Amino acid sequence: MTCDVVVVDDDTDFSQSLVALLEYERYSVESFPTPEAAFEWMLAGNRTHVVLLDLHTGGMSAQRFRALMISAPELQDVPVLMVSGDPRVRTIASSVGAVGAFQKPVDVDKLIRRLHDFC
Repeated sequence: MTCDVVVVDDDTDFSQSLVALLEYERYSVESFPTPEAAFEWMLAGNRTHVVLLDLHTGGMSAQRFRALMISAPELQDVPVLMVSGDPRVRTIASSVGAVGAFQKPVDVDKLIRRLHDFC
């Protein structure tokens, strides 16, 4: 089974590194610099097993993105893991119903183990 992951992060270096790591681990990855682009892609019928969402991106806030996902019946059950350098990432993730959070720099072994929970 292929595991599909959406990465939403406007930090190009981090995003490219994360995508390369996940593809090396045999995940199928779609990457977006903004939550709007990811949301539109998912609403267009593209499916994912999990979303890795940066807490701070340009445009729509992570909180708004999560609220929109919950309001869309076809997306409300897609798990979201938040990723950020912000030390409040775990608290904010919990408050918006994300299933977990990782503070940058990300412990990639823990991230991969957590992704296995959804695939």
